[in-house]
Amino acid sequence: MGRINFRAAVAQIIICSIGLGLLGCAGNATGGNSNGGGPGGGGGVTANAQGTVLLPNGGQGVAIVHIEDNFGNLLSTPLVTNLKAAGPVTVIAESPDLSQGLVASGQSLQTLNDAATSPKIVDNLSVAGFGSPVSAAVLSDSTFSNVQMSQVTDWFTTCFTGGLHMAQGQTISAGQAQVMAVNASPDGNWMAQWDTDGSLAMWGVTATTNPHAVSFYGPWWFSVAPPIIGGRGALAFSSNSSILLQGGSDGSLNAFTLNSSNGNWTQGTQVFLQGNPAVASIAFAPGGQYAIVATNAGLFTITVDGSGSPVVVSGPANLPYQAADGNTYQLLGAQSIAITQDGKYLVALTDQPSSANGTLVAMPVDASGNVGSAGITKSFLANPNMDVLFAH
Repeated sequence: MGRINFRAAVAQIIICSIGLGLLGCAGNATGGNSNGGGPGGGGGVTANAQGTVLLPNGGQGVAIVHIEDNFGNLLSTPLVTNLKAAGPVTVIAESPDLSQGLVASGQSLQTLNDAATSPKIVDNLSVAGFGSPVSAAVLSDSTFSNVQMSQVTDWFTTCFTGGLHMAQGQTISAGQAQVMAVNASPDGNWMAQWDTDGSLAMWGVTATTNPHAVSFYGPWWFSVAPPIIGGRGALAFSSNSSILLQGGSDGSLNAFTLNSSNGNWTQGTQVFLQGNPAVASIAFAPGGQYAIVATNAGLFTITVDGSGSPVVVSGPANLPYQAADGNTYQLLGAQSIAITQDGKYLVALTDQPSSANGTLVAMPVDASGNVGSAGITKSFLANPNMDVLFAH
C-alpha cells in the first residue's frame, strides 16, 4: 500500500491478522516521580483524571503529568510519572479518553493502557529496520492505528485485539515516505494525512464485518503549505469531527467542513495570521466553539464561521512563564498544545530553556478562548520537536 497506490485507488482495505495470538508484555518499569508521588500523592491531594497530560519524554519513556486536583483547580506542583518504554520515545498517539494509546520508539511499537487512571505500557512489536517514527494516529474505538515511519516505509499499519493489546501479523508496506503528519477524528470516522509536498488527504474510515479490518475510502485532496513539524502536524479536528483546521509554515489557516448529507469535505476561504508566523500545533476547545493556534509568534484564538472559513479572534498572545533555570521566557514557538477535556486549561510544550530541556506550561483558558497567565510549569522534559502533546 505504497504512496502511489493511495492516489490511484478509490478504496483501500487493510486487514490485521488476528490468528497469530498476542505478543507478550514488554517491561513496565515506572520511572521515579519528580515530586515524590503519583496521582493521589503530593500531601493527600487527589489528582483529577481530566487534568492528565501525556507527552514523549525521550529515554525516560512517556511522561504522565497531572495538573488538576479533584476540584478542577491547578495543583501547586504538577504530579509527574515517567513510564519506561522499550526505547527512547519520540511519538505517541491516543484515543480521546486516553484508554488506549500507541508508543513509538525507533525500534518498537507498544501500547499504553488507561493513561489517566492506571497507566501501563504493554506489548512490544519490533519495527527495527523500518526507519524512525514521525507520526502516529489511533482510532477512537482503539482497534486500529497508523504509524508513519521515515526512510523506507510509507505506512506501517497495526491493529489492536482483545481491547488492550497489539496483534501480531501487522501489514507492513514499503514505499517512498512522504507522509509527515497524520491525525484521526474523535469519532474515529476520518483520518487526515499531510504530505511533505503540501497535499492534504482526507480519508473516510469504515469498519468492515471483521472488527479488526478497516476500509479507507476517498480521498479528498487539497493543496496546502508544507508542514514544519511531525506528529499531528498542526492538524486538529473539532470535538464533533465535522471540522478540520490546518495551519501552514507560511502562516496560512485552512478550515475543512464535513457535509453530513453527502459525506464530502469542502474547503473554506484561506486566511493568513498576522506576520505570517509558522504554525506548529492547533487545539480545539472540547465544545468546538474555538481553537487555539500555536505559532512562532505566540498564540492565536480562532473560530470557524458559517461559511466554513477560519476567523482570527485574537492574538498573538506572548505570555511569560518561568522555567526551572529561573529565567522568564515568552510563550513563542510552542511545539505542541492541547486543551483539557473540562475546557479549563491550555497546556503547551516549549523548547525553553534549551532544545534539550523543554518546559510544559499550563494556563487557564475561558469559554471564549482567552488565555490567562501561566499557572504552573514543569521543566526537564524532552523536546522531540513534534506535535504530540495529549490532554484529557
